[in-house]
Amino acid sequence: MNLKKTKSRLNQSIFKDGMWDIMIGSLLLFVYVIGNLFNLPYLECFAYWVTINIILRIVQKKVLIPRMGRVELDDFRYKDYAPFVALGIGGLLGLAIVFLQIGKDSLLTHSLMTVLPGVLIIAAYIINYKRLYYYSLAMEIAFLVSLWYFFNLNTTSEIEAVMFLFISLIIISVGTYMLIKYVKEHPKLENNLDHS
Repeated sequence: MNLKKTKSRLNQSIFKDGMWDIMIGSLLLFVYVIGNLFNLPYLECFAYWVTINIILRIVQKKVLIPRMGRVELDDFRYKDYAPFVALGIGGLLGLAIVFLQIGKDSLLTHSLMTVLPGVLIIAAYIINYKRLYYYSLAMEIAFLVSLWYFFNLNTTSEIEAVMFLFISLIIISVGTYMLIKYVKEHPKLENNLDHS
């Protein structure tokens, strides 16, 4: 058995249930659609998303993991934590916007936003999360269009809300489809195997 290939397949299997897609899509929906339409601060949008994220994690723990189980390998590799470092960088950029009280319509905000998809592309490459490439590309296009509107029309909220509504609904739809498919393909195990 090739341990490296087996570990790679196990790591990639966490993306098969669509939960990551739903979480990414819902984040975009709250921050860039609901936030823009109702002029909510980033911190409040993040708070709403965290609430939804907690619910999704409970569903994952109670419904999905009992169907398939979870395998964890004990060998430690620094490169295994690189995705978390990349996502952490993106998170720090987001937190900078929140806690430094940068306005949504400032040039600095729009400039920082165009960097985030690049961080996600690096993370997608490292963890082999192929769908994240397409999501990141769509986000980059939306941010660049928003930046163009900022420079030329000095307004972005409406166009940004429309673009991210479209993007977030696509991502959530993909995640929902994969979640339904996953549940159908993995019926809940009635009996636990005793390996002792």
